[in-house]
Amino acid sequence: IVLVCDAIVAACVLMVGLVDGVPGLCAVEFLAGLSAAVASSCVFALWMTRVPESQRGGILVLTSTSTMLATASTVVFGGLLVEQVLKPAFQTQHWIAEVLGRMVSPGEGQAVAAMFVMCGLLGLSVSMAGIAMRPLRDMR
Repeated sequence: IVLVCDAIVAACVLMVGLVDGVPGLCAVEFLAGLSAAVASSCVFALWMTRVPESQRGGILVLTSTSTMLATASTVVFGGLLVEQVLKPAFQTQHWIAEVLGRMVSPGEGQAVAAMFVMCGLLGLSVSMAGIAMRPLRDMR
């Protein structure tokens, strides 16, 4: 369930880069939030059933802290990727811009949309690789 929900979230990230308009973005965001909540709940339940009761508080702190660090680093590195790599690439018609420019709408937010497409494709690839691995699929 977790890997399928992660794949849905990754597909939603990809769609954020491709969808135009607020209603479409709201629908994609709703589906991503719903899938992420299901995945998070399942992972939390998995941790709590596998960890001895005396260590559960520490694990909860560790997972919460790592989630906050991942969120903060995603924002920082995503911003750097857009500002330092993708915007200049779209301004100079670099090959990155030619490949990704066909997928995203032209305009001011083209570099940000391209970042969402790239991250969505990467996340979808990782999720599909996880689904393809039998030990991960069979983990309960």
